[in-house]
This record gives sequence, C-alpha cells and structure tokens, in this order.
Amino acid sequence: MDKFPDIKPVIRDQFVRLFFELNRKAENAEISDRAPDLRGLLDAIQLIRAGVTSGDALAMCITDKTFDAYERSLITDVIRSRIPTDLTSTDVFGA
Repeated sequence: MDKFPDIKPVIRDQFVRLFFELNRKAENAEISDRAPDLRGLLDAIQLIRAGVTSGDALAMCITDKTFDAYERSLITDVIRSRIPTDLTSTDVFGA
C-alpha cells in the first residue's frame, strides 16, 4: 500500500484483509482465482480517491470481473463484510 501513503490505517487493514479473504476463498475453490486481483483492488482504491464510492469502485474492479451470478454474490458478500459500500475519498484518505 505504498502507493497510497495517506490511506487511513484502519481502512488499509480492511483492504488487506479483503484481499487475503478473497485469496483464501480462491485457494479453497469457492470462487475463481480472478477475484483476488491485487491490481483490481489497487485500481478500486484509486477510483475511490478520484471520487467513486467504495461499493461502486469495488464492483467495477473486482466483482464485475466474474460472470457467474453465484460467485458474484459470494464475492459481494465478502466485500460488504469488510468494506462499507458508501465510503468516500474523505473516509478512506487523510489523517
């Protein structure tokens, strides 16, 4: 997360946990291995910085890469358990 030095530590930790939780689900074959996409997660954080809400950014960069409806619902549940959908740039970045 060196790319985002001003990300709030509590939010950063949730994004890290989100990545590892998605990765664990992929390793257990619960979801495809495309879901734990570090580049997609970083892109989502960049979109949040640009003004997109966390829910929309994560949907665009992670969830929408999956075409299976059941898998998409699993990924959405994991994301929502970690990251509120209405976070804005001021919620994620700053002192």
